Amino acid sequence: ILSGKVSAADGNPVAYATIYIHETSSGVITDGNGAFQSHLSPGMYTIEARFLGYETQIINVEATASGANVSFILSEKIQHLQEVTVRPSKEDPAYDVMRHAIARAPYHLYQVESYTCDNYLKGSAKIDHLPALLKMMIKDQKLKSMVGHLFVLESHNEITYRAPSSYVQRVLAYKSSIPKEIQPKGGIRAVTSSIYAPKFGDYVSPLSSQAFQYYRFRLAEIYPSGKYQINKVMVTPKLRNAALYSGYIYIVDGDWSVFALDLSATEAGSTEYDKINYQELQPGVFLPITYSINTNIGTMGITGFARFYSSIKYKSIRISSSAKQRPATVQAVVEPNPRSKRQQKAEAEMAKLSAKEKFTTADALRMARLSTQMLEPADENKKRQNMEIRDTSMVKMQVDSLADLRDSTYWESVRKVPLMADEIRSFQRVDSIPVSKSLKATENGIEYTLDESM
Repeated sequence: ILSGKVSAADGNPVAYATIYIHETSSGVITDGNGAFQSHLSPGMYTIEARFLGYETQIINVEATASGANVSFILSEKIQHLQEVTVRPSKEDPAYDVMRHAIARAPYHLYQVESYTCDNYLKGSAKIDHLPALLKMMIKDQKLKSMVGHLFVLESHNEITYRAPSSYVQRVLAYKSSIPKEIQPKGGIRAVTSSIYAPKFGDYVSPLSSQAFQYYRFRLAEIYPSGKYQINKVMVTPKLRNAALYSGYIYIVDGDWSVFALDLSATEAGSTEYDKINYQELQPGVFLPITYSINTNIGTMGITGFARFYSSIKYKSIRISSSAKQRPATVQAVVEPNPRSKRQQKAEAEMAKLSAKEKFTTADALRMARLSTQMLEPADENKKRQNMEIRDTSMVKMQVDSLADLRDSTYWESVRKVPLMADEIRSFQRVDSIPVSKSLKATENGIEYTLDESM
């Protein structure tokens, strides 16, 4: 077991930092105490720790049969901006970055044809308080006894993706402190939304072709990361809408891939905080390696929280043939495979747009549409032309027959985020809380039937 901790220079733990193990293409996320762990074969490894706002640190570690321990101390990043040219329009430089990123979004959306990965997921939730009226409506004392208790669910999965939207999630193991009668079989579904699509989950993506209608952008920082320059762009919604994000999006300069997301959204008093880190796994191919999604619940007098972590290790990645034929910059190329006349026309127009000295918003949106024509699979194009609603959660769950029988040795070998003290207590308490017949598990969560006499 490789274990360790990430701390700041002042000694405080850095929660939800990303650990990347280069030799295994594996992402690991730290817990609320800055701790992490991963099971490795003996050998030498290059371990990278990064957290938004801090300098990245890389350490070479030798893992032996008896394990290894490593500590990272991250220094705060000194913010700096490169020289920028202020035009008469006084437009923020972020808009030029976002135009290029939006123009390239369809390319990145369809860049990967397939992949297989190991995915460790852990979710936990706790309701701290129910308002008096709701307590009156809930007559079942057994259900009331669940308030104030933390519930945890973790799973180890193998996920196979096939473009454009097919996912098979094979649940190899799951463990839960949720009462058995109401826990979702197989646990949590993996995140399948892409920031390059028009909608990211329930929210309008900052890389949507409609983004300029909904968001304002400001360049907050430019800083180096390895061979790349990273543009940190502040995202602010133009109007108050629960479907809009605020926060930061980090864009790789020149490649225009997403390097990281630090976004939040508020609806009816509850706020969701999304932190996602990406890694270059092949030249020009950045994929998410860690997710941290935390929600502060504050709706209708109900208070509590929910937290979700995901650590991903990619086993195989296949790039689409169309993406292989596209260079790092958007330019026309001579292709060995025959193109339709429509595609040839689109490519010629893309070449003209790329050659323009001033790249406008209209150019970016036109480039995105043309890129979609070039790369979008035929089935997806047909659906879009017919205005069919696309199910973005096309996940087929396959639960291994031994999934809920795995022992502690197995979990030690696959667990990426160490159990915190309250989570350990939750698992120890699992059999002590009875379940109300008013509760039932559904595919998307838990439903409760209120006392009909009310």
